[in-house]
Amino acid sequence: MSNTKSSISTTTLRMPKTLSEVEASWLTLALRSTKTINEHTHVIEFDSELLGDGEGFLGDLARISLSYEGGKGPPSAILKIPTRKQENRGFGLLVGAYESEVLFYNELAPLIDVRIPQHYFAAMEANTRVAILMERVLAVLPEQVTLRLLPRLATAAGKLDRRSVIVMEDLGDVRIGDQVAGASISDAELAIDILARFHATFWNSHDLNRKWLKRQDQMILVAHGLYLQALPTLETRFHDRLNAKTRTVLDAITERGPELLRCITKGPLTLVHGDYRMDNLTFFDGVTPAAGMIDFQGVRVGHPVTDVAYFLRPNLTSDAADEAEHLLLRRYQRGLRHHGVTDYSFETLLSDYELAQLWVLHLGVILIGTLDLSHERGAKIVDRTIERMLHTAHRLKPDHWF
Repeated sequence: MSNTKSSISTTTLRMPKTLSEVEASWLTLALRSTKTINEHTHVIEFDSELLGDGEGFLGDLARISLSYEGGKGPPSAILKIPTRKQENRGFGLLVGAYESEVLFYNELAPLIDVRIPQHYFAAMEANTRVAILMERVLAVLPEQVTLRLLPRLATAAGKLDRRSVIVMEDLGDVRIGDQVAGASISDAELAIDILARFHATFWNSHDLNRKWLKRQDQMILVAHGLYLQALPTLETRFHDRLNAKTRTVLDAITERGPELLRCITKGPLTLVHGDYRMDNLTFFDGVTPAAGMIDFQGVRVGHPVTDVAYFLRPNLTSDAADEAEHLLLRRYQRGLRHHGVTDYSFETLLSDYELAQLWVLHLGVILIGTLDLSHERGAKIVDRTIERMLHTAHRLKPDHWF
């Protein structure tokens, strides 16, 4: 099968907007456009099964079982489409989540040597005039104004009819990680190994110079404004877990958050996954490669250790992290060296990691204001993330950085 894809649909039928709009005729044209099936092959029928109870914040997923006539094709696939929730979809459009994942699959996926789902089709419609105008307005608005207008902008963007679809390999009975339960140390070792390989591929690389790739240090004031908005929820939800030492750390982040966000992106820079956690990791027990990653809506140009910090404490139980954190950091640095990054010392890694943990705390507070806390699993993810980060917050020394 050809792995040459196009970021714009070459089909003559418009892409479906919802899972219910997917038709066999469109699937035929989509799979033909990437030579996943030949021109004589037709999808004659398919069955679909919604995955994740439709509770994805930015996207809806379905497994489709396919029947063909005139030739062969993948017996099943995973179809990913923007969420039906209008405001969430608008937020995804504003932050470039859908475009980032489509273009990651089309432009960057062929460059990496990490197990990810093969994509059979990944496309997004070109911007409408209204969307282009909105982008231009956002580019010139002061960040403080953008923050105040963000709910309205997300609502307006959600009304835009710009569609995107990804059809990708169905990994079958692969084991998906569970952030709530926490990673075993052996799974964490696999996760760190593939993360080092992923980061090394793009370490200070010219491949990062793409207009569509967002940077971690974009819209810093907006990010800190979202943190400030969510802070009262943290105080209410975790009041009994906040002691004097953790409050000192949070006070420093609150006062000097923008400086923190600027410090963490001084370099080195690579392609970061942006949501590197157990729920986005796949494990293939008994085979090689033993682990892989999914979900690339959050890919950014940023500091590699933010992915490491985002994974370690929030995804291991506190006892496991206390036991293995230092060893896993050593393993990550060895992995980088093995894949050609020889100018990043362990001492520098440790220093950057402490700063990155402050960054994760900042982001964790933002998540409280972003995720749907009425949804049981979303609430558990937030709770475990914050609880595990607060467990170690007293060890951090923000005065060392600010």
